[in-house]
Amino acid sequence: MAVILLVSFAITMCALVPFANQYQRTLTHKAINHIERELLETRIQLNYLFSPAIFSQPCSALTYELRKSILNLGMTKEIGTFDDTGRVFLHQQ
Repeated sequence: MAVILLVSFAITMCALVPFANQYQRTLTHKAINHIERELLETRIQLNYLFSPAIFSQPCSALTYELRKSILNLGMTKEIGTFDDTGRVFLHQQ
């Protein structure tokens, strides 16, 4: 009984290994394509920040535009509290 179980296990593994490799390759390509699409969308959403009109603004307005565009992106971001000068506020104990 144990021999039959061992032989059937070995045959099953020999039959499934090529399919497992192909499945893993397919999943990897799908993941890479998804990441590339997300990066392209992010680049398109932030493309207006490279216009000359943005760079002619004062730093305070530019900082506001950068924060606004980052917060409108559909991904998780680190949240910080900013003081009046636009710097990250750190609470020291």
